[in-house]
Amino acid sequence: MAVAAVVALTVLWSKHTKGSAVPTSSLTSAHHGDPRCVDVMLPVSVTSQNAVYDIVQIDTSIDAIAYALDMDSRSAPSIEERILRNITVSDTYNIAAKLCISRNGGKKNHLQIATHGGVFDSRYWDARINPEEHSWVHNALAAGYSILTYDRLGNGNSDKPDPYQVNQIPLALEILRGITKIAREGHLMKYASPGSKQSKAQFDRIIHVGHSLGSAISLGMVTTYGNESDGAVLTGWTTTYQSTGGKTTTFDLQLASENDPKLFGDFPNGYAVPSTASAIQTGFFSTRRNHTVGIGGFTPELLEYGNSIKSPIGAAELLSATRLNLGLAPDFSGPIQFVLAEYDWLVCDGDCKGTTNMTLLEQLYPKATDINVYTQPGTGHGLPLHRGANIGFKASFDWLDRNGL
Repeated sequence: MAVAAVVALTVLWSKHTKGSAVPTSSLTSAHHGDPRCVDVMLPVSVTSQNAVYDIVQIDTSIDAIAYALDMDSRSAPSIEERILRNITVSDTYNIAAKLCISRNGGKKNHLQIATHGGVFDSRYWDARINPEEHSWVHNALAAGYSILTYDRLGNGNSDKPDPYQVNQIPLALEILRGITKIAREGHLMKYASPGSKQSKAQFDRIIHVGHSLGSAISLGMVTTYGNESDGAVLTGWTTTYQSTGGKTTTFDLQLASENDPKLFGDFPNGYAVPSTASAIQTGFFSTRRNHTVGIGGFTPELLEYGNSIKSPIGAAELLSATRLNLGLAPDFSGPIQFVLAEYDWLVCDGDCKGTTNMTLLEQLYPKATDINVYTQPGTGHGLPLHRGANIGFKASFDWLDRNGL
């Protein structure tokens, strides 16, 4: 089974298996230097149940293609069959983040924690190009929310551990839980960069926001630690349709350090990255417009930006997503929203209309105060990097407001 499809559909699988013009630092964004924002380096101590997988080792770009072909082969073993043994991983990891505290309205004590997906780093949430239209962070602050974006383990300025046995999605969930705990306890500013103009950061509501693989991790908070999340917005994600469009070979992977030694020279072997802007376009962009509402598509500049913020993914990340419990959420009692891109190739085979099963969603989240599905018109998997993205941002923030968040 294609690994990228597994990422988009972990719930369905688990039911059966039980030189860039853009600054290289992922913390450099449209809000770099903004007095509302501060860089924080969070030491997060976690323990996770990981696995050792039987997969192709990625030591060259030739290996990266062999890895992808092995994953996509019709006769490839299932993910469960690839597990050689289970292991426990326990350590403290440095997670690079940016905290922006709103000064607008009564929601500044409501913190969104945004988890990016695979292939991009945290700059995905804060586009430099026309931020009024394309930056989730800009629009969240304007709507009165405070927001924490962070580089997942193995991305940006965060630690880059072994990509085979350490950097796996169960560990990513525990890191998100650890970040959530630090935020709830009011300790984020303890780890702020020197000279910060922010004095304190105390939050009484935590909203988990995700994109794609980051949505799987955020959904893991809802299902596994439901009483630690006040609400969730999951973009580029569905639990009720099994896509066949996303394949590992879609991204024409290369060994990260060979693809761009300047940007990715500090990544060890085992981390791979899409080779070109065309590979990014295939998975994340759609040229189709929604003519009913007159929005959609993207500009060459947006595609160039998307390629400039690409980030490597570890060899075991995608497989290990299936080890999360992404089914029933017995303890979650907040609102949950799924945000689909109308023309998402990876999640819905290029057309997300009519793919939602509300009956199943109601069964999965029996205590949720509201379950909402919103489809952003004329958009591919990389939602913020399309025309009219701010319309979707507003739809999510208005929905949160209607639900008291």
